Amino acid sequence: MTEEVLAQEPTTGLGEQLATAREQHAVSIDEMAHKLKLTAKQISAIECDDYSQLGPVTFVKGHIRSYCREFNLNEAQLMSQFRHQREETEKRMQSFSRRTEREAKDNRLMLFSYAIIALILGSSLFIWWQNREPAPTEAETSKTVVETPSQENSNVPVVTERKAANQINLAEISQLSDDEPQQTSSQEPETTLAEQPEVTKPAVAEKKRNTKKNVSTIVMTFKDDSWVEIFDADGERVAFGVKKKGYVMTLDGKAPFNVVLGKHYIVDVEFNGELVDMSHFPTNRLAKFSLPLSE
Repeated sequence: MTEEVLAQEPTTGLGEQLATAREQHAVSIDEMAHKLKLTAKQISAIECDDYSQLGPVTFVKGHIRSYCREFNLNEAQLMSQFRHQREETEKRMQSFSRRTEREAKDNRLMLFSYAIIALILGSSLFIWWQNREPAPTEAETSKTVVETPSQENSNVPVVTERKAANQINLAEISQLSDDEPQQTSSQEPETTLAEQPEVTKPAVAEKKRNTKKNVSTIVMTFKDDSWVEIFDADGERVAFGVKKKGYVMTLDGKAPFNVVLGKHYIVDVEFNGELVDMSHFPTNRLAKFSLPLSE
């Protein structure tokens, strides 16, 4: 009768069939454990298809045969079902193992890809930071443009003042010629015009000496675009910004000067008419130095 029931329900699990046969014969788990010389926990594991606690496969097969003999079960059918279940379990384990291995490989590949991307981005940011040059503001650019002509044309106010003085003297001479005799008017212009240069020229020379006293000159010739910043001895910034290729910058001021150059190797620097040697500065960073160069 039991064999017929098992034959009609081949889809029932092996452990469930063993438990059903035991219950039909009114045998408890403890009694079955005593008969098979196992523990109650191991009996429950067999009936739950959990063979991990029963040792090698040979022992498991022996326990199933003991069930078959004890309850007169179809041993061939149950052993065939056991092999089938074992094969299915192994397939599931292999599939799970392959899937786990594939996921681990995908994770490693993803981490490697992220590392490469991070390295590329970091290198790009570093190169950009090395080559970046701050753009000059509009106020600083206008200041630089206006300063150079004012220094180069420092004599313009003196010449204008001299012309104005000559015009005033000529006006006075014309007024005297109307009030005095012809002899006096003819002598006054000669004396005034002769003396005027003698008075004006020393004044202009004295003014130039006062202007150029304690003043040093820097001339920078830019062979390519480069960033520059210069402070004079009073701490005032006299030059700042990016200078274009071919630009010649002339500065007059009080030494010493603090100079910062972005690409010093493409700039020729002259201080008071002498070329400054900057070959000892490294080419991969800003050049910071003072003019005149300290010993």
